[in-house]
Amino acid sequence: MQRIEQGMGRGVRANDDYCVVMIMGSKLTQALFSSDASAKFSPATAAQMKLSNNLAKQIRGKPLSEMHAVISLCLQRNPGWVKASKQALVNVTYDGGVKSLETAVVQRNAFGFAQRNQFRQAADAIQGLINAETNSKMQGWLKQQLAEYVHHYDKSQAQEILLSASMLNCCLTKPLGGITYTKLGVSTISQALRAETYLASKFKNVNEVIIWLHGLADDLHFYEDDSERFEKAMALLGLAIGFETQRPEAELGKGPDDLWGAGRTALSGYRMQERRNDDDNREEGFRSIGRLHELVSRSLRPKLSANAYHRSSRPGLR
Repeated sequence: MQRIEQGMGRGVRANDDYCVVMIMGSKLTQALFSSDASAKFSPATAAQMKLSNNLAKQIRGKPLSEMHAVISLCLQRNPGWVKASKQALVNVTYDGGVKSLETAVVQRNAFGFAQRNQFRQAADAIQGLINAETNSKMQGWLKQQLAEYVHHYDKSQAQEILLSASMLNCCLTKPLGGITYTKLGVSTISQALRAETYLASKFKNVNEVIIWLHGLADDLHFYEDDSERFEKAMALLGLAIGFETQRPEAELGKGPDDLWGAGRTALSGYRMQERRNDDDNREEGFRSIGRLHELVSRSLRPKLSANAYHRSSRPGLR
């Protein structure tokens, strides 16, 4: 959010500057309309976003010319617009206190210990954060930092910690050895219930689900120089429709790029490879991906998504 706000601020550098900022793209939309987005903006930006949302509600469903008219009100310094804009900011206040993240403070203290070659004290500080953390991926990230400090006085233990970290978060540095493949388990619940449970745990309302799915559909365009984004989107798509998923290539360095558990006995896996001497196979793969993207995009069009999710009985999706 800080980067988004900094980018928006590039258009206004002095008190008498003014501009219109157009925020476009499914990923930016997803970030801006997440449940806690407004809390991450500064008070002034949050107030301006609220004003923009009110304007958007007034022109929703109207021709694009209506948006052009609203933009002109700002750029041509319409007195009514200037007054409304100033009123939106008149009651903005800033908290004079200094806010700090406890995690960042402890990490800085640990770094200070390490600078003085007090690696055990540094490790103890990070271990305290790990003990208090409940998010598994964050625990893995902190354990990787713990392994870096422990490595200075016990290399074997550091590898064990790194192995534990990689089991919690597959995006971290891999240990020298010890990682074993864990097969996808056989689920005892239905695919529909798995999908509903996943979406209810991730989102607070229907709009968040729909915005996220549109961003996911955009990521299902495959580009050879950005395959990581596509492979991650494939794994998330599997979870969204109720499959158990794995990414063996990313997690273990071998195997298919994505693996979906499709029932009690069936598994579906795929691997995208650049075959310089097999253009026909590559082109067929790209056509298949295009069909997949079209299928997902089509399923998100107007009425189906909102109505389907509104009928859900899960509390998180009502």
